[in-house]
Amino acid sequence: MPMRVLIVDGDKEFVHLLKLFISKYEELKVIGEAYTGASALEILKNEFVDILLLELALPHIDGLELLKTIKELDCIKPEVFILSAVSNNAIIRDALRLGAAAYYVKPFDLDSTFGHILYYMKLRFAKR
Repeated sequence: MPMRVLIVDGDKEFVHLLKLFISKYEELKVIGEAYTGASALEILKNEFVDILLLELALPHIDGLELLKTIKELDCIKPEVFILSAVSNNAIIRDALRLGAAAYYVKPFDLDSTFGHILYYMKLRFAKR
């Protein structure tokens, strides 16, 4: 069964690019996309998500606030991978402290990034 992915980014072109890229992996399935933190939160409340790909710079509820809110949800938490243009060290530390599994600064190499994400998730699922 493929891992369920939610993409959250305000850049619709980037979301489309990620969806196309992810479609080549049989281990992954994009089950949703959101362009705001608020819409991401609604999806997370109603769908089971294994992997959350999250940009921090979002309208309404930013990525850090979304991470805080996810911690309080009464559900199985997704593994969160930050894919962001924000490269401030304090913000990166905050994101990791709030539970992000990894932080990638845009632009990044899609092949190596998703290789790392898949490796991390396979190790994570092996421990369950």
